[in-house]
Amino acid sequence: MQLSLSVLPSLLTTIIPLITLTLPPPTTAWAFAYTNQTGSTRFIHGYESDLRECTVANIAKGKLVDYDSQGDRVCVSIYRDETCTDSAGYACHTHVHNASANFAAYSIYPREEEGGGGGLSGGAIAGIVVGVVAACAGAGGLLGLKRSGSKRRSGESSARGHTAHGDGDGDVGVRDSGVGGPSELMGDAGLSEMSDSHRVVELGDNGRVERRPQMKVAELG
Repeated sequence: MQLSLSVLPSLLTTIIPLITLTLPPPTTAWAFAYTNQTGSTRFIHGYESDLRECTVANIAKGKLVDYDSQGDRVCVSIYRDETCTDSAGYACHTHVHNASANFAAYSIYPREEEGGGGGLSGGAIAGIVVGVVAACAGAGGLLGLKRSGSKRRSGESSARGHTAHGDGDGDVGVRDSGVGGPSELMGDAGLSEMSDSHRVVELGDNGRVERRPQMKVAELG
């Protein structure tokens, strides 16, 4: 099938919009707009590589100044003089305000990384992770050694504490508690109170069984 030249323009008019829809969206770019003192509105835009050094603008007082970085890492500065030495302010993201005075110039420049530096590389992050793991392992090993030493010292102290000091088979062992002074004894040199289970059973005159208390002297320590 052959196409005549007369239908080619209409065909291109139909095809080009379809091709445009299939293309990836364009990269975002910064935009800066202002009105100068002669009443003319200027619109400047560009990408991160499209910077503007000190540029004379003659921005008019009371007129809208509009800046949007649109995600680009660039900032705009406004100056009171044409040599860009007397800065009146800057914006690194968005700025939509009327000019508070007549300004002479502006500049578009790269934005410095927030926090004073760039992000960490993958190798640096991996090194940090390995260092943290090694530090945790070392701390765990030291803690294990400390606990082992404490248990060993505790076992030795317990063995010493249960050693009996006596010179007879019937002597009761004395435990070395490690306390400097002797502990006070309750009821020292007194008589112990007796319950009914400690009474002596005797026969009375009438033949009945009588329970009489048996005196028991408490041993002195």
